[in-house]
Amino acid sequence: MTWEQIAGLVLALLVMGVGVAGSVLPALPGPPLILVAAVGHWLWFGEQSVSGWVLGVLAGLTAGALALDYVATLVVGTQAAKMAAGLGAQVTIL
Repeated sequence: MTWEQIAGLVLALLVMGVGVAGSVLPALPGPPLILVAAVGHWLWFGEQSVSGWVLGVLAGLTAGALALDYVATLVVGTQAAKMAAGLGAQVTIL
């Protein structure tokens, strides 16, 4: 491997590592960072990287993860609002 290839691989691995950390840390967008790293690796290495099909599947999984995150936020937000409204009603009665 040349130094250029090593630098590209290290950069892709670092961004993917931050993306994996973003899967558990709420401040980092995990799936989009992993997709960006995979696309960057594909652009850097060309034919020696993953195929377009793999990137397409990864893009679909990323879109699915973002959609699930959005729906989960709506559901939890609605439940939290109902709980807050119920708590307010109980405090008013007391």
